Amino acid sequence: MELDRRHGFLIQWLIGMGDMVVLNLMFFLVYWELGTFYTKAIDNNLREVLLLLNFCYFFSLYFVPIQLHRSIVYLDKIVQRAFSMISLLIFLFATCLIFLNVGDVLATFLVVYYVSTIVVFSCWRVFVRMLLKFYRRKGYNFKRVVIVGAGKNG
Repeated sequence: MELDRRHGFLIQWLIGMGDMVVLNLMFFLVYWELGTFYTKAIDNNLREVLLLLNFCYFFSLYFVPIQLHRSIVYLDKIVQRAFSMISLLIFLFATCLIFLNVGDVLATFLVVYYVSTIVVFSCWRVFVRMLLKFYRRKGYNFKRVVIVGAGKNG
């Protein structure tokens, strides 16, 4: 039974790491596609901005956590949670960039990053739920339930 709990934690950890990879890849894709005209404000401190993005991800994950304990989750709920998490992430990220005195010149970058990340991140979360559903159908990552009683309901 202890082995099942560790795998559940490992699955959640892997999904969180996948989220970070998706967010960082989208950041670099938008950064390289927009060119230096829209991104020259963060050229000098790119590492700090990327660290700030990852920190804001962990902070927004605290308020909108990954829910793997529910076995039945609908597509609209997955997209809604992904939308709320990315919206909170971008709000925190833009606020922190304003404190670094680069947030006002990055408005176009942030809008393009926000829209593209919502689409890709929602698709990523739907793909992860489909993989988790397949994994649970194979007989892994399940919970044992004992129903006690003698009536119709247990």
